[in-house]
Amino acid sequence: MRLTPQTINNASIVLNPEGKLTLQLRNLSIPYLENLGITQNKFAVIDLTNNDITELANIPANLSNLEVLLLGGNRISYVDEETFSDENGIKSLSLINNSITKFQACFRNKFRCLENLVLIGNPIVNHKHYRYFIIWLVPTLKVLDFKKVKDGERQEAEKLFGVDKEDFNELALSYLHQGAQSKTEENGVSTSDDRNLSQIGRKLTPEERVELMKKLESATNLDEIDEIEHKLKTGMV
Repeated sequence: MRLTPQTINNASIVLNPEGKLTLQLRNLSIPYLENLGITQNKFAVIDLTNNDITELANIPANLSNLEVLLLGGNRISYVDEETFSDENGIKSLSLINNSITKFQACFRNKFRCLENLVLIGNPIVNHKHYRYFIIWLVPTLKVLDFKKVKDGERQEAEKLFGVDKEDFNELALSYLHQGAQSKTEENGVSTSDDRNLSQIGRKLTPEERVELMKKLESATNLDEIDEIEHKLKTGMV
């Protein structure tokens, strides 16, 4: 189904748990983004979970009130570097269970307000030092993949990629020019949990998977997030 003006006008409008006005466009088999300008900058949240979108593009520059984009369960492999204005106010972006394989410099340039990012379920999380590089690439992040960003992680990221966030060192540049790799261990600590989480998620029934993804995206506190993560990791629903 195309994202026509009629589809947008007929969509449900709700208040999320934080009281933000939300446009719900879930489960509509939408192949690409279009016509969002007719929303007239009314919404803080646009929910496009579980569609068939392959590219994050065509977000109008005038959506200054938009703070949250929910795009989990699509087929997104690329973020169009021209789709967001430099002054956008995106604070939370969920790309859980998509097809992103490569890092992009636009995450630094285009998401200057981003505090919460979810990339679990994308091939990119299998890259060695994935978490450190994303933390370095997006200095404003407070939560990555439902886990609070710690000061120690910021320090380790700077050791790897440099203190100057405006300058890509040789290692950082290499990350921008290669696809996802298999994770081994980072600093002697096994990082297979993210990979296992992704695999477990694929083994769940479609109904269970959808329900868990909904719970993850609407979770409002760390205890709730930890409980859901535990269920995903153990396969217990």
